[in-house]
Amino acid sequence: MLSQEALEVLRTASARVELRVCRPPPDVLESVTPPDPPTPPARTPHPPHLPPLDPLNC
Repeated sequence: MLSQEALEVLRTASARVELRVCRPPPDVLESVTPPDPPTPPARTPHPPHLPPLDPLNC
């Protein structure tokens, strides 16, 4: 189960939840390849005609 799926299950569960986490056998762990990291979002430059944003005064 992916982390996001687990969070969704917990969000829709009752107020009391018992969570049991089980580790797979060692021979299974060796065959699992971790996923590639997500692509970071593209940065867009601030338009030159606008003043920089002040996060404390928005």
